[in-house]
Amino acid sequence: ILNDYGLRVEGKSYWRIEDITVDRSNIYIGGGGAHDIYVVGNEVKNYKAWTGNNPGLILIGRADTTGLYNIFIWNNVLHDFLTCTDSTCATALPWNQVYTHMVGVVTNVSAQDYAGFDAGGTGYVEIKNNTIYNMPNAFFFKNPTAGPFIIKNNTIYDTRTIGYVAASNVTLDRNLLYNVGAGWSGVGRSPYTDP
Repeated sequence: ILNDYGLRVEGKSYWRIEDITVDRSNIYIGGGGAHDIYVVGNEVKNYKAWTGNNPGLILIGRADTTGLYNIFIWNNVLHDFLTCTDSTCATALPWNQVYTHMVGVVTNVSAQDYAGFDAGGTGYVEIKNNTIYNMPNAFFFKNPTAGPFIIKNNTIYDTRTIGYVAASNVTLDRNLLYNVGAGWSGVGRSPYTDP
């Protein structure tokens, strides 16, 4: 069974998701015009998902033409992903056994690529002071965004890549990374040859 959207915030603003554990599912933030959403001090873990859905432990979904902005992802522990080979999810493999660029701890699926440059896209997103591990990729920013994405003071380890990016306005500042197999790559391109 696919366990998408254990906690879903759709088209809402001024929400704070704090001090909860999401086990075997994820957090979804979406809907046009949603803003000032805080995801603080949570643990999200053991997510099993089909990569064709562009999953993420925290998924910032398409916001259509009005954009999402002011999304704050602070002080969370985000770890462990099982990937399914098809939409039935009859079998799943751990994060380090399947090569995929279609998943991240934080995944953004901005609307700009679908609806044109003036679609709004995703605005300011701050990813700060999180602990991230046992993931295929730390980040998957699938489409162009208004941005910026600020990635600051996170500890990232035991991931295959930092991530895949189509966003044009991303800043990494004082993150600690170790046992990370590769850096950034453009969406759809491999940063290394998979063993």
